[in-house]
Amino acid sequence: MQVAINYSFHPKFWLLKYLSDQGEILYRIIILSRNLTFDRSWDLAVSLDGVVVAKANSKNGPLQDFLLYLRGARCQVLTHTVGGASGGCFGN
Repeated sequence: MQVAINYSFHPKFWLLKYLSDQGEILYRIIILSRNLTFDRSWDLAVSLDGVVVAKANSKNGPLQDFLLYLRGARCQVLTHTVGGASGGCFGN
């Protein structure tokens, strides 16, 4: 990803996909509240981990819709691996 001059990459929503050497997939969603300012406000962060299961849960519909929307957005594939795990864009 290339960022134009005078712009910054400041995501507040991260979707990470981890793949183990055994082929197991783990998804991690991280949501942050911090703005790039000098204020002294409190910040919030939440991290959720999950795996894909065979049975669909209708309560996850709005989250699924959001993630499908993001799939069409531009994303960056990270090639760095940690402990055999690798990352990629949602849907890959």
